[in-house]
Amino acid sequence: MIVFITIVSVWLNNIKLPVRAETVKAEQTEEIVEEIAEVVEVESEWDTFIKAVIWKESKGDENAIGDSGRAVGVLQIHPIMVREANRILAMKDKSKANYYSYDDRYSREKSIEMFKIVQDYYNKSHDFKKALDVWNHGHPASYHNDIIDKYNELRG
Repeated sequence: MIVFITIVSVWLNNIKLPVRAETVKAEQTEEIVEEIAEVVEVESEWDTFIKAVIWKESKGDENAIGDSGRAVGVLQIHPIMVREANRILAMKDKSKANYYSYDDRYSREKSIEMFKIVQDYYNKSHDFKKALDVWNHGHPASYHNDIIDKYNELRG
């Protein structure tokens, strides 16, 4: 199936989107939508979900310490998760076997990177329930419910 897409100059929040007219296949439309979303900074559902997990884990505190000192940062990352992120990276590039350090757990940006690496490996579909099981298996239903409630609140 071929879809005709014409993207014209559009003003959205005082941002002029690029002009582009082309014929694309239906499966290419998602890529074009993602490009436009980047220009206008539309947050993906996955990124909103990660914000909800951060809210539940630490309320956004990069210096949060939990689980008797074993979990730290905005995503309350344990040392084993740092090692797992490095293991996954090393499978693609051996030079990245020690890319992340334990101190990187205190960085919001690096914590999110590690979360995404682990999720992309074990949860390619970015299913929210599976994501929570991968990240923090064994928590009660209230943990999952709190995150989903926060996600829904953030999505408005």
